[in-house]
Amino acid sequence: ITFAGAEQSANEIIAASKIASKLATKYESDFLPGAESNSASDAKHNDYPQKACYSKLQKVDNRNHDNTSGQLLIFVSSSLSGQALRELFNDASKIGAKLVFKGLIKNSFKATYSYFKEIEINADIDPNKFEAYQVSVVPTFVLTDAKEERFDRLQGHVSLAEALTQFKDRGELKHLAQKLLKKLGEIF
Repeated sequence: ITFAGAEQSANEIIAASKIASKLATKYESDFLPGAESNSASDAKHNDYPQKACYSKLQKVDNRNHDNTSGQLLIFVSSSLSGQALRELFNDASKIGAKLVFKGLIKNSFKATYSYFKEIEINADIDPNKFEAYQVSVVPTFVLTDAKEERFDRLQGHVSLAEALTQFKDRGELKHLAQKLLKKLGEIF
């Protein structure tokens, strides 16, 4: 870089800074409460409540972030027998766990509703969860922490009590698994 080139760059930076300063002043007069307006066009903006132009966003996640809170997801499909789905659903309902299907039955909401009603279950339909936890075999049990950053996973046709026992004995979220086992009434 030559001296002339450096001087030109410095002048460009100063000019850009002046433009940014003018834009900031305009923004303040248009949107921030208590700022003075300098033109007639700015005066019309003052007729509106200026506090409506901004807000504080608060974190809405009020869950407890310890080792004993989280959720259990049971990934299933209609390839499982109605009896197996019903048993998983009944046990899951006792501890607040969820059955998760990848998609609709026969690509139809009506068929899905009829199927759930016929075998007396309720379930979420969430292909994104299948992808997020890389589920390719059902049933798959996934125990997550409250932040869904850590999880334990077990594949295989076992009871909910057995899955939780495996998590309690070998998983990363042992305390949560133990808490859910107590809730299920299956203390081993």
